[in-house]
Amino acid sequence: MSAKRASEVVILCIDDDRDVLSLLEKILTGAGYSVITATDGRQGIQEAVNRQPDLILMDVMMPEIDGYTACSQLQENPGTVYIPVIFLTALDDEVNRAKSFAVGAVDHIAKPVRKAILLSKIEEQLKTRLRWQKLKERTGLRGETFSPPAIFSQFKQSLIELLDLPQVIRDRLSVTTPLEIYKICELMGIPQRQMTAWIADFLSFPLISTIDPERLLLGVIPVSFARENKVVAMLNEKL
Repeated sequence: MSAKRASEVVILCIDDDRDVLSLLEKILTGAGYSVITATDGRQGIQEAVNRQPDLILMDVMMPEIDGYTACSQLQENPGTVYIPVIFLTALDDEVNRAKSFAVGAVDHIAKPVRKAILLSKIEEQLKTRLRWQKLKERTGLRGETFSPPAIFSQFKQSLIELLDLPQVIRDRLSVTTPLEIYKICELMGIPQRQMTAWIADFLSFPLISTIDPERLLLGVIPVSFARENKVVAMLNEKL
């Protein structure tokens, strides 16, 4: 998959302030992007579902459905879960930044919007999305799972060979999907932490027992993927 030309990139702007929408449209069309606008969260969700934009810019404080709620609903929809959302907000404090990322946004921009910052963050997220799509194509990633079917089947077989499991649990494990792998831990009588260690060992990934919040890289991995697979992106200070 090659990078889209700017004119092929569609950006959905959601804000109840029409002056802000006009400003965003002027900046974005001036940069060559195609723009869709919506004046409330409900309309924005519908436009996202119907038009499948490449990126969404969304205000936080809106009547009826605010940005947090709208973003959460987009994350729950398989058709929109991988569309990056950048919040535009005057609520530029640690609590609201944390809440933005918690509901699935990839970044946030403080109002009033500055053209250079806006375009820079958009370009960064479009590149990240392209890299993610290429990774999915190259590795065979499907939906929310971290591994191609063949690799996951090999991992399950390694567990069967490693553990002395009753036949009924072996049968259950054989049909377990990647999304269910942690749910079966209780049935197998093992802690989820042990399952994580086995996954890391099987994939030859380092297992980090504690995470320094300062080393977390936000907006790199789609939130839904990170949640389902219990993974995070971290800064490698050795690189």
